[in-house]
Amino acid sequence: MTAYSTTTLAWGMPVKADILGAHLAAYLECKPVVQTLRLCHRFGKGPQAFITNLPLEIVDLVEGMLFDESRKTHRMEWGKEFRCYEDMCAPVEHYTEDRLEELRQDMALSGCDCGGECLDGHEERFDEMLGDLEERYEVHFSRFHLWEERVERSGDFKMFNDLLKADFGLEASLSNHFLDDFVKTTICHLILPTRSIVEDKFVGEQGFDTTSSFIISPAHCTPRSRKEKARFKRTLKTLHLASYVHPTQMKTTLPRHSHMGVPEKIDGCEKIVAGCTYSKALERTKWPKLILVNHFVAH
Repeated sequence: MTAYSTTTLAWGMPVKADILGAHLAAYLECKPVVQTLRLCHRFGKGPQAFITNLPLEIVDLVEGMLFDESRKTHRMEWGKEFRCYEDMCAPVEHYTEDRLEELRQDMALSGCDCGGECLDGHEERFDEMLGDLEERYEVHFSRFHLWEERVERSGDFKMFNDLLKADFGLEASLSNHFLDDFVKTTICHLILPTRSIVEDKFVGEQGFDTTSSFIISPAHCTPRSRKEKARFKRTLKTLHLASYVHPTQMKTTLPRHSHMGVPEKIDGCEKIVAGCTYSKALERTKWPKLILVNHFVAH
């Protein structure tokens, strides 16, 4: 087995992977329409060019409506896949409305004396049935693998990284983490483009692909120039993003002494709860910060 390790130090901020992907998909979808709208509003000519008489505020509202509707559609699609990837999905999420109604009627007819006229009292048993059906697992694992394909280096995020660099001067750094032996999640950072600072190659016995990231001096670091900081502000505003620190990132990196009230010694569920508390507090601090990203690939 040959293994490669690369380490990068960059200015960055954490964002939710599925939200970034969905909002970039919406941005890419609406971009041609918005550009045409702006050109028509500014340079339209002729007796039918009524759009040129509209106030700029109205044009901005139209743009916002286009983006909002597209984001909503893509968030549903990306969100379903990501919840299945994290195993945070509910059984009911794997069925269409028509299929759910069909299954409700089937259950009512087979287990109720009213001939299917009443479904009261069956919801708990109905949820159990949804979780046991084979079709639920077919949809679940299909979405799981679709998400894996999205975050692969040749997947959707490869195209989105090109878009991020061209339009916003940033790139997305993705890392897959095991939450336990079977459940995984994807951690995402928006970072300033930079080169790897350390590269290494060595030989081992088992192959895998993983990435880890660490925040350096989170309380005091700021980018070197206002232009670099402005890239993040513009990206967050245009794509409607917010900082997001996954609670599991805090499970083994909680500070020994914290003004946020996190205990020094935490185990089990208490550690996860404290991780959630600290991650939310960390989200509210100033971003971007210096982040050390280590990527390890072994074949």
